[in-house]
Amino acid sequence: DETLYFKTDHHWTAQGAWAGYEALMTAWNKKPLKPGEDFIYQRAAEGFKGTQYSRSGAFWHPGDPIWTWTYTFPFDVRVVYDQTGDVQTSLFSDQRLNEKDKYMTYLDGNHALVEIETSSASAEKLLVIKDSYAHVLVPYLAPVVSPMIAHGRLLKKEYGADTKVVFL
Repeated sequence: DETLYFKTDHHWTAQGAWAGYEALMTAWNKKPLKPGEDFIYQRAAEGFKGTQYSRSGAFWHPGDPIWTWTYTFPFDVRVVYDQTGDVQTSLFSDQRLNEKDKYMTYLDGNHALVEIETSSASAEKLLVIKDSYAHVLVPYLAPVVSPMIAHGRLLKKEYGADTKVVFL
């Protein structure tokens, strides 16, 4: 019964990102994973108050819930942010649930480079040129493609601030 976008933020909710994921799977002629069958949602936090909340003055709004999910099949993940070599084993950063910007739970927030390898049997590779909307969508793609690389601001750093980047 969730909406596609947070009431207090411009980003997709977990359910909104799933709708985007489902559209991608259809476009790629793949069967999408199903909620309740292939993965189970967990209400991870209450009271997310995003950028629209902060700008609107509607401070009476209690905020939105943050949802994460676990897969119902064996699934291992290895995530490295910004080429640090520091390996995480989850697509969600639970420590971010205690911060004001709980949206950073998804892929640990804004990183120029996110490298993801999984136990997926797929040999397909994916390069995502991302903005923050990808943070909640990418975890749905992880069982489908591996390895996956998500680039964001790194392109500007690598090729210069005057480089134009187009998201198609």
